[in-house]
Amino acid sequence: MKLNKILFLISLILISCSKDDDINNSSEIDQQNNIEIPELQAPDVVLNDLVKGTLGDNISALFHQTYNGIGLNYFFEFIENTNRIDRIIITDPNYWCEETVIQYYYREDNLIDKIHSLRTNVCLEFVADKLYNYNYKNGYLESIIMDNESLIEENYFSYNSNGTIASIYSDHRSLSDYADGYIKTSFVYDNDNNVLEHTTERPHSNAYDRKYTYTYDSNTNIYKGFFVIYSFYQPSFGWESGGGPFFLSSNNVTSIKKEYINNDSEPQYEYFTTNYVNNKLVDYGYENGYQYWQRYYVNY
Repeated sequence: MKLNKILFLISLILISCSKDDDINNSSEIDQQNNIEIPELQAPDVVLNDLVKGTLGDNISALFHQTYNGIGLNYFFEFIENTNRIDRIIITDPNYWCEETVIQYYYREDNLIDKIHSLRTNVCLEFVADKLYNYNYKNGYLESIIMDNESLIEENYFSYNSNGTIASIYSDHRSLSDYADGYIKTSFVYDNDNNVLEHTTERPHSNAYDRKYTYTYDSNTNIYKGFFVIYSFYQPSFGWESGGGPFFLSSNNVTSIKKEYINNDSEPQYEYFTTNYVNNKLVDYGYENGYQYWQRYYVNY
């Protein structure tokens, strides 16, 4: 009788361990608070546009200007004889105490393995250290996960059959915060593989439910594929374009229409221009007359 009880207890322990293993091995569950992510769709065609770490041209620097002064500077270093990024150095001319160095690491197949971001402030003796791990399944990117002593950032990718990104499920928060659900960003493409529109939804807050519609020029978008994650400093036109079109689309964004999904407020519009010299992009952004304009100037 005692032997039967012992065997029963052992079987319960083994079942419990098996269930724990299933949870720990699932890439579709938030490890901190067990937020369930809807089923992620796999692509029939693997493109991996987001994980090549490349720029269409070997840009040496970007200089950012805004309506109220000089913005961030971006300096790019490439792996020798390639257009794959080795590291990016970000500085603020208005505040020389701080510098961010973003170091890229690659797998043997030249896809991104991880990205290390180190933001150092020598005046305040402050360091923000983040390591973003790129996780693959059957050869395509399934998730990008970052966690450090105080933060967690998770991004899961679902695909269309042709290899384009259908949606991204994101969860960014402090480890001390209760996880109240993910933000879902969904994309619709036109025939040129430009993001025609994208929506953002958060199950527990309608304030996040917005729709963005885009128009494009016919020039090649040199930033296609240059994507790290939403929380990075990114040289885009703002969160709307940085959330996808700036890095997913084949051509350059010329306008954005912004509207809420759940109310009847009037939509807002923003317009952008690009300038080229000898078929190279030299500057882009809002027109200078726009109320909150910003432009980027490109050095090669």
